[in-house]
Amino acid sequence: MRTKIAFATSLLTAALSGSALAQDSDGDGANDPADAFPCDASKAGQVFAPAQGQHGMLQFEDEWPGSSDLDFGDVVVSYNYAAFTNTAGAVVSLRLTLNVLALGGTKTHGLALQLPLPTGAVQSVQRTIAGGSAQALQALGTESNFTVDLMSDLRTLFAGQADQINSIQGLSTQTAAAIQVDITFASPVTLAMSGAPYDLFIFETNTPGHEIHLPSFAGTSRMNTALFGTGVDASGGGRNFVDGSGLPYALHIPVLAPYPQEAVPVFGLFPDIVGFAASAGANNQDFYLSNVDSANAYTPAATPSFVSATPQADLSCLPVGAPCATLYNQGQTTSGIYLVDPDGNGGLTAFEIYCDMNLAGGGWTLVSNRRANTTNTEACAGNVYGFFTSGCGTPHNIGASDSYALDRAHRQAVIADANEVLIIQYLNGVPDYDDAYIMQLGTTGTDLFPNSAGVTDFAMSRVCTLDGTRCDSSGVYFKYSGDSWYHSSYCTRANWAASYAYRGNYGLCHDGWTGVSSSYFAGNRVGYNETKLWAHPNGAAAYQERVFYR
Repeated sequence: MRTKIAFATSLLTAALSGSALAQDSDGDGANDPADAFPCDASKAGQVFAPAQGQHGMLQFEDEWPGSSDLDFGDVVVSYNYAAFTNTAGAVVSLRLTLNVLALGGTKTHGLALQLPLPTGAVQSVQRTIAGGSAQALQALGTESNFTVDLMSDLRTLFAGQADQINSIQGLSTQTAAAIQVDITFASPVTLAMSGAPYDLFIFETNTPGHEIHLPSFAGTSRMNTALFGTGVDASGGGRNFVDGSGLPYALHIPVLAPYPQEAVPVFGLFPDIVGFAASAGANNQDFYLSNVDSANAYTPAATPSFVSATPQADLSCLPVGAPCATLYNQGQTTSGIYLVDPDGNGGLTAFEIYCDMNLAGGGWTLVSNRRANTTNTEACAGNVYGFFTSGCGTPHNIGASDSYALDRAHRQAVIADANEVLIIQYLNGVPDYDDAYIMQLGTTGTDLFPNSAGVTDFAMSRVCTLDGTRCDSSGVYFKYSGDSWYHSSYCTRANWAASYAYRGNYGLCHDGWTGVSSSYFAGNRVGYNETKLWAHPNGAAAYQERVFYR
């Protein structure tokens, strides 16, 4: 896996706490990695129709119930729905984006929406036309189901132009501003997105009772029902606004598709619509894809757009960490190589890192994979200092026979917002969970491997086992001694290379306390004297160690 993503340092200062990446920051019952809105307890997911960033469309023939040319370019509208859901899958709010692509008739129409929900289910409706400010809309009080006029005159989107728009081949295409409708519900509702576009219909501006709906709907209470059964109308049997051939005067197409040129009957563009109409929609449901005669299509058509991008999750409540932690919180849960730019300001060009998304809660950025040998130096550096200063290797090669480290500049870039460090030892490439611990840094972004030739002690807020069941926060330190060895019994007393069996260049230690049983953090260490890659009597070449930040 290779993903490009940019981060800016110091976005937040919140510290990680325990297994923070598995936490539920907003308390809504969905852990942060599974929550599309981890800082908003009212929302947890998003559902789209027809799909995120994609548009479906409605094509209307406005002469119903009279006979007509059946060119279905009288009103052409694209739509996209985005539903925001809670942890139970109920819809909290709905965003509808509309684009009027054509007004090919000479009449003036409005556009309205009815949802299969009671009027009282809706708390508020706001309409925003691209380039303008939000305006409150009021539901029609005459309807039991929520109904709202979205636009009373669609021609206002084209500066009031009275003639035919985007239907006559050879004339220039005109583009209308996109419309965004945000509907907030009084409480979460059940609303299946498979029902989109719901009852999205047109009405004549001067005679609102003259409505045209999709065939599964019978019209609102203001509908002039006297129109049914007149002219060519053959409504009945639960199928409305259709003629004698079964052809509906409103077509729903779940993708962007062409529509006929002015005065070209729809079956001239979509021959299979004849079978679709005759079967009451049971057959030839893909009529807009099969046997399409593009010579009869109106082109070019306006391109649908969005007023604003899909709302992005507020991440301000989340703990900040190294880049892999941010990626994990954004839903990237596959371990592998990622391309990042953590300083976000061009100080460093984008570079590759390895993320472990499975170990100890996931979200760990690897800064070193150290393979020791019998002299405790590195395969790709002359000594420990050079290994952590100049770096070596590549994150693509981190096996038992490889050494890898970020150099100081790149390491400090990725750890700038980190709060935890995980150190784990491997034997012949197999992780030794008994030789592993997680430290919480006393100060965010602390580099535990500085430019130092002497002993450096860093106070840790606490140290825990990988499963978080055992922690200590009293007098915990991390010691780094460059290329020298130390014995870690007393961190602040600078015990150098004492004659003890277990010693190393850096590791966890405790100031003046070695009374903890050997099984507390490391099963084969003396007390609390945990060091890494010591001069092991069994041959250190078999051992390696990884250092991660989060």
